[in-house]
Amino acid sequence: IDRIKKENDSMQIELRHLKGEDITSLHYKELMAIEKALENGLASNREKQSEIFRMMKKNEKMLEEEFKQLTLQLHKQE
Repeated sequence: IDRIKKENDSMQIELRHLKGEDITSLHYKELMAIEKALENGLASNREKQSEIFRMMKKNEKMLEEEFKQLTLQLHKQE
């Protein structure tokens, strides 16, 4: 239980650091590690955002094509 408590405390401190809290006492290497972690997270988010945008564009094209087909069918029935 002590190990888990220490690990939890450590993770809470790390989370505060990632939020930009309590970083004045950190050394250069620790700050660089935090910066790298934040940059990696940002890059991952941008990649996911781009993938979602591509999927939305693909869905938009499919819906436009379906709309054209349905409009054509409607005009044929008239």
